[in-house]
Amino acid sequence: MHSLSIPYPDDLLITSGKSPQALEAELAFLLAVKLFEMHRLSLGKAATFCGMDKLRFMYELGRLQIPAINLDDDQIADELPSLRCLERLARSIGALGASRPSDDLPLDGSGLTPSSAGKSV
Repeated sequence: MHSLSIPYPDDLLITSGKSPQALEAELAFLLAVKLFEMHRLSLGKAATFCGMDKLRFMYELGRLQIPAINLDDDQIADELPSLRCLERLARSIGALGASRPSDDLPLDGSGLTPSSAGKSV
């Protein structure tokens, strides 16, 4: 595995109020978050990158108000057929009742564009 060394000034350490180890862990986490946001690392790889398990990484993303589901428009469009199939399967086994408010939300993609789908998480 490769290693990266980034020098930082003493005043960053002082103003952070953290130990060198805690500051370096935070910097590794912030780099992992940015790489995750840029789709350079998956959720699991980003978590591993900064030494966290997936659940902890997802929790920390939430604290920063960063969505843990990081799909681009093409990925959302690719998932729509699977959602339709799951909806049909659930209806066929009676898992979805007609009285549920979510039944008003179509899974066929009508009224929902990939760019608007990921905005309300």
